Amino acid sequence: MTKIVAIAGSPSHPSRTYGIVEYALNLLAENGFETDIISVRDLPSEDLIFGRYDSPALEPAKALIQQASGLIIATPVYKAAYTGLLKSFLDLLPPKFLSGKVILPIATGGTIAHLLSIDYTLKPVLSELGAEYL
Repeated sequence: MTKIVAIAGSPSHPSRTYGIVEYALNLLAENGFETDIISVRDLPSEDLIFGRYDSPALEPAKALIQQASGLIIATPVYKAAYTGLLKSFLDLLPPKFLSGKVILPIATGGTIAHLLSIDYTLKPVLSELGAEYL
């Protein structure tokens, strides 16, 4: 069975971004995919802030990502970019950690001006982690 993991980068809960992630995962589950979610806001904030790459508390999240065939990476748009919370988590992943995975980035913006935030802010970070785009 194909496993899809969503990484929710919203610092608040409930949020529009988290609602979209839940909706997407429910659709995938209805179509036979195994799904799981990592809510970055629930990870230990000290590990994220201090960049503790070797934190045992982050290992379950990293294991979920490794087991996944595909990822949904969702974030609200703040100041025309993804959240610092999401960035803190992505910074703790090893280089090329996302290689070979299908990735769907989702950004919830407040205006049409946020339309390109995925291309200009999130895409370069995901590319550094091994994500490939067609």
